[in-house]
Amino acid sequence: MIQTGNDNINTKIYWDHIYTTPAKNLLYWTDSRRYSKAVEYVKDGDKFIDLGCGVGIPGRMVEHSKKNCEVWGVDISEEIIENNKENNPGTTYHQGYVGNIDFLPKNYFDVVFCGEVIEHLDDPTAAFKDAYRILKKGGKFVVTTPEEDHIVSPEHYWYFTRDDVKKFFKDEGFKKLEFVDLDDLEYLMVIFGIGIK
Repeated sequence: MIQTGNDNINTKIYWDHIYTTPAKNLLYWTDSRRYSKAVEYVKDGDKFIDLGCGVGIPGRMVEHSKKNCEVWGVDISEEIIENNKENNPGTTYHQGYVGNIDFLPKNYFDVVFCGEVIEHLDDPTAAFKDAYRILKKGGKFVVTTPEEDHIVSPEHYWYFTRDDVKKFFKDEGFKKLEFVDLDDLEYLMVIFGIGIK
């Protein structure tokens, strides 16, 4: 785990600005195999939450493919949460910062997804602690993050290896840890890990 030193960029003010720029509209058309792969771990009827949901693509994919799921999203940006509420009223959205989401119910969710978020956090272990608290016993925590510096961004506060992510899962008590190799070039750039509570 290597700290990049970008410690002042990942704030609510920053992300509110990002999600109110014209470029945010491009994010709605973003898709990736890692999101599709994450949705494969959701069963019809599951309670699913996306921590750091941004524009809410994984949640929308769950809603469209698993009709009986309860879908939630949490993001630091109040702007994107309000936008998501307006454009996707079937999902429960809350503004909050990963590591400070005590308002979410304990032992409630079947699947927690956290895609491309932990590299932005001051304390990446916060996502694992939050997920463990809100997951039901036997629930799945699906995490994706860039591998080392294979995706460079000034927003990234950390670079991780698989060993780092494995340690986060184990230290928090997750079992049956699995890493999935994604298709195409994503397998070279993205760590995709799953742990069971």
